[in-house]
Amino acid sequence: MNVTQRMQIGASLMLLAKFLERGLGLISTVILARLLLPGDFGLVAMAAPIVMFIELLRSFSFDMALIQKADAEAAHFDTAWTLNLLCTTLIALLMVLAAAPAADFYQEPRFAPVMAWLALGTFIQGFENIGTVNFRKELDFGQEFRLMLYKKLASITLTALLAWWLRNYWALVWGTLASRVFGVLLSYHMSHYRPSLRLSHWRDLMHFSKWMVVNNLLFFLNLRGVDFVIARLFGAAVLGQYLVAIEISTILSVELVAAANRAFFPGFVKLSGEPNTVVRHCTT
Repeated sequence: MNVTQRMQIGASLMLLAKFLERGLGLISTVILARLLLPGDFGLVAMAAPIVMFIELLRSFSFDMALIQKADAEAAHFDTAWTLNLLCTTLIALLMVLAAAPAADFYQEPRFAPVMAWLALGTFIQGFENIGTVNFRKELDFGQEFRLMLYKKLASITLTALLAWWLRNYWALVWGTLASRVFGVLLSYHMSHYRPSLRLSHWRDLMHFSKWMVVNNLLFFLNLRGVDFVIARLFGAAVLGQYLVAIEISTILSVELVAAANRAFFPGFVKLSGEPNTVVRHCTT
């Protein structure tokens, strides 16, 4: 099977994964909406724009740098994993420090402990196995499909069970934490690679990744900047309703394109030595 065929199959699998993920997400939203109040969604959603803004510090997309670098070695993977871990640790600390000021900004005292616990989830996420990047790098989209699907199923199941048990916003917080732990364990189960602390190739990775920060910053401002205004002016309940509507309306315009790109980018990297083939794909 040539690279082009693997790209086509990969794009189909990534689109299917996104459809399943969104379909399951809608089912989860319906279930949670029956168990929780709009204010519960809104309270946790208040953290989203703050977390996303702080996480721009780690938006270097080191996974993309590893995929783009044809001669990436174990040292490059270890460096990317170490940088991710350092970034998530810093982000978690910033989230804890921002918890009280953010609660004052939103005029919502319940927000500070929510933010602090979500910071723990961010820290845990930093330990995910960087070896799973090889699924995309080697165009093994079957494994990537399973990784995405298992993580989504675990997230929905754990959060729904906690919502049935707790019947308040803490179900969303604990569900997020449990999902992060599951994601880390799953990444080590599915990939035999075992990363170690190393920073020997940080310059190589940063040369590519620094431009991704600018791209991700502009994307964030376009997609989530308005969340701050809605939360400040109208409160948690209105923000919760708004985000559910956005979740549905952006499926085609954002999510499906991003899913297809997960297959196309590594495929075009493989074809980088065949410019005529790339041109043919882009013009037909």
